[in-house]
Amino acid sequence: MQTTSQKHSTKLDRQSASAYATVADGTRVHNSVKMNQLMARLGSTHSQIDDYSRRQSASAYATFADGTRERKLIEQISEEVAACIAKIVAETQFQQLALLQDANVRSAESEREYILKLQSYVEELDGAKSLNLSTLEKDLTLRQEQILENARRRIDALY
Repeated sequence: MQTTSQKHSTKLDRQSASAYATVADGTRVHNSVKMNQLMARLGSTHSQIDDYSRRQSASAYATFADGTRERKLIEQISEEVAACIAKIVAETQFQQLALLQDANVRSAESEREYILKLQSYVEELDGAKSLNLSTLEKDLTLRQEQILENARRRIDALY
């Protein structure tokens, strides 16, 4: 049969586990949202470069669109530039993929470290709580014994 303190301790252990789960889940959700936002921002790098190159090409073409000779030269240059831009975009996509992979690895590592630290802290708190409850139980037991002893003396004094 469990003592009152064991029942109380079991209830507190369940509460501690519940509190840990609530804190961990809330933090995971917040960090997950932040990570998704970061990934979306990092995932747009190559499209930003592609948009920039299109704007640059359009402005260069518009500047020299007056004559036929310049137009042919620009078309030739545009083809060469387009090939270079395609290479730059491909390299940027590769670098972006490496960046996203690194972000995922580092994020997972950070999450593991966080969970380990949180578990350690919860265990530390549980230990301190257990020690406090043990001290409280001893104090209350001593006070109960004093009350009983005092009541016995008073009853014995009547006889």
